[in-house]
Amino acid sequence: MSLLKNSIVVGLGTLTSRFLGLARDVMLAKVLGAGVMSDAFLMALKTPNLVRNLLSEGALNVSVVPMLTRHMEGKTPTPAAEKFVNSVFSILVVALLVAATLGVMFMPALITLIAPGFTQDPARFEAAVTIGRVMFPYVLFIILANYIGCVLNTMGKFAAMALMPALLNISFLVFLSFSHNLTTPAYFIAWAVPVGGVLQLGLMWWLIRRTGFKLEVKRPHHHPDMPVLVKRVGPATMTVGVQLLNGMVDSIFASLLAAGAVSYLFYAERFYLLPVALIGIAVSTALLPDLSRVLQKGDTKDTAKQFSGALVACFALGLAAALGLFSLAEPIMHLVYARGAFTPADADQTAYTLMAYALGLPAVIATKITLTAFFAHGDTKTPLRFAIYALLANVVLNAILMGPYKHVGLALATSMGAWMIFILQIRSIQKRELFPAWKLRDTMHQAVKALGVGLVMLVVLALWQLLWPLPESRLVQVVWLGGAIALSAGVYLGGLQLLGLFDLKPLVQKVVARVKR
Repeated sequence: MSLLKNSIVVGLGTLTSRFLGLARDVMLAKVLGAGVMSDAFLMALKTPNLVRNLLSEGALNVSVVPMLTRHMEGKTPTPAAEKFVNSVFSILVVALLVAATLGVMFMPALITLIAPGFTQDPARFEAAVTIGRVMFPYVLFIILANYIGCVLNTMGKFAAMALMPALLNISFLVFLSFSHNLTTPAYFIAWAVPVGGVLQLGLMWWLIRRTGFKLEVKRPHHHPDMPVLVKRVGPATMTVGVQLLNGMVDSIFASLLAAGAVSYLFYAERFYLLPVALIGIAVSTALLPDLSRVLQKGDTKDTAKQFSGALVACFALGLAAALGLFSLAEPIMHLVYARGAFTPADADQTAYTLMAYALGLPAVIATKITLTAFFAHGDTKTPLRFAIYALLANVVLNAILMGPYKHVGLALATSMGAWMIFILQIRSIQKRELFPAWKLRDTMHQAVKALGVGLVMLVVLALWQLLWPLPESRLVQVVWLGGAIALSAGVYLGGLQLLGLFDLKPLVQKVVARVKR
């Protein structure tokens, strides 16, 4: 129940941030549209996000959390834990100051690397370089904030890190609100990124000090665990780096297409990544500390139960999200984005891209759990090998599919690569018996049940659209879309409950008990 509770906490925090992020994206699309400045802005935004995702998801979470768990007394930090955390924090401060400085200095080279097609368009290239230099110092603030969040997660405090991204979105909304009358709003809006980073770091610093944890910046020094950490950080960071490079491959190919392709991929990806964050990242974030603690106790039955339950839940919910986004892609894109500089034609192209992304969504979400299984065992090399296979496949598939299907082909290649890496990881977990009591056959049987319920949900959505076509009024469209989502979610969760795949009773009982207090 603690895994479910912590997953819900992370999910609700992420949902709050994503709603603010949706408001941000709607305003961005309205102000910048889908063209030269929009492509330049969104590509520049990738530069700090690349470094953030590389270090935050690689080194900090999957490498630090299992090691920090050993220094804790349950969820209570010890002096040894504080010493370990402060040692890593001090090294991070120095390394990130250097990285931020180098990033600003060599921004033209970075943009050339991630968007080679921009070099053929001086306007897009120069805009991306200028905006990127404003944004890049964000890496210093956000990675330190994420590191503190990992410490809080290990202490069982998940809400803070889940809510932290909301501050960046709030910063964006404030800057966007004052940008409408500017000649070149993209340059002004760029300052929302470093300002948001300062707010995020300030919040996390305040929260960890409130717990009594003595976080301090000292002169970097050697810690006995540092060699082990470095040994794990390397492969873990490379694994995430290859995955990020996989995403960057899409951007590189998109930069070679006509203006607007980068924007279509970005706005479709925002909806595609929403269930990834709400389901996959939320569950895996809560699962890693718990799984690490149980593995230390040597309880093979409990570890298999936790892994299997998380995997089935993520696959089933990911399947529902995929079917829903595929069926409702066009009305969603038109309702959310088709306004201002973002035309209905732009909304159509974004919808087609989202449909292609949705095909791989269950695999992407389930992979968050399979990755956690390797990391909880201290294995950071196996996921790296599989990620390299997926990267090579993605490059080949992009090259093949980009010609006939353009940006939609890039999204389709991503989905195909996601299924490939998921299958490889599942087979490896089974072959190496990471969870001896876990049976793949049982998990596949449950997945087939979820697929059957998903097909029923798909029929319900088709009937909804047939009996009540999308209305023209935007206000009624909101009601129409809300009704479609509520109806399909009710059918799907009800079906899972009937088949015993998703038991809501413990959660409902806990909520009722709290209400009665």
